[in-house]
Amino acid sequence: MLVGTVAYLPPEQALGRTVDTRADLYSLGAMLYELLTGEPPFPGEDAVAIIGQHLSSEPVPPSRHRPEVPPPLDELVLALLAKAPEDRPENAAVVRRALAHAADHLGEPAEPPAPENPLESLAGGIFVGREHELEEMRAVLEDALHGQGRLLLLTGDPGIGKTRTAEQLATYARVRGARVHWGRCHEGEGAPPYWPFTEAIRDYIAEADPVGLQCSSEAGRRSWRRSSPNWPSGSVTSRARRRSRRSRRAFASSTRLRASSRAPRSPARSCSCSTTSTGPTNRRCSCCGSSPASSPTPGCS
Repeated sequence: MLVGTVAYLPPEQALGRTVDTRADLYSLGAMLYELLTGEPPFPGEDAVAIIGQHLSSEPVPPSRHRPEVPPPLDELVLALLAKAPEDRPENAAVVRRALAHAADHLGEPAEPPAPENPLESLAGGIFVGREHELEEMRAVLEDALHGQGRLLLLTGDPGIGKTRTAEQLATYARVRGARVHWGRCHEGEGAPPYWPFTEAIRDYIAEADPVGLQCSSEAGRRSWRRSSPNWPSGSVTSRARRRSRRSRRAFASSTRLRASSRAPRSPARSCSCSTTSTGPTNRRCSCCGSSPASSPTPGCS
């Protein structure tokens, strides 16, 4: 559950992470921004849209709205609104000294701004459109949060906004208390099989508590054993490791066979091997292993 006004909400609090005094400095930066410009740093029509900008969008410098804002104050507000807590000022004392320094520059003529793209004065994180699609996606997420498993496929042409729409859904999921893990597909050859699922699972394992992860794994294994009494005994992990080792050995053997089939054959050499007898009618060449009933290996006599 989120506590506070979303217009001044620090990113780490929106993600449910541990907050410290630097979260208050972020909120202070949002308040200073609104005092200087008359509007919050991240406008939006609903809480999800605003939180999404707190997480991923950079604020427009206050001087873009008010050219008379001195550069030191402009830089301080942007530093307070840094996404990562370690990129913000260390403490309130540092902010106080920076504010005193900025006050000394009030009233000074501002330097003429360099010509820039006018689109830079627009907030780049406002999500426009796709209301119908987002409504359906949120309904699917609500079903999942209530214990009904769902699979949602988002399709469309390249560049149409699939990733941005998925990020908007991820922001809503975090606000609702869900845990979000990303796995990305890469065009072209070379990516390992099932790579998006591997990335998502690795992300989950990296964030999970080791003790809790082990307990949940053991509980899941016991539940599977109860539902499948004919499942072979033994450690699931050890069997998986053995299968993995067998797969690696098979892959290495096939690689060597392919390499040997492409390698140029060496000329046949004469073999003066003798035959050995293991029985009345079982005579085999001690070199090539051929029998009189079969054709000997070229080069063997």
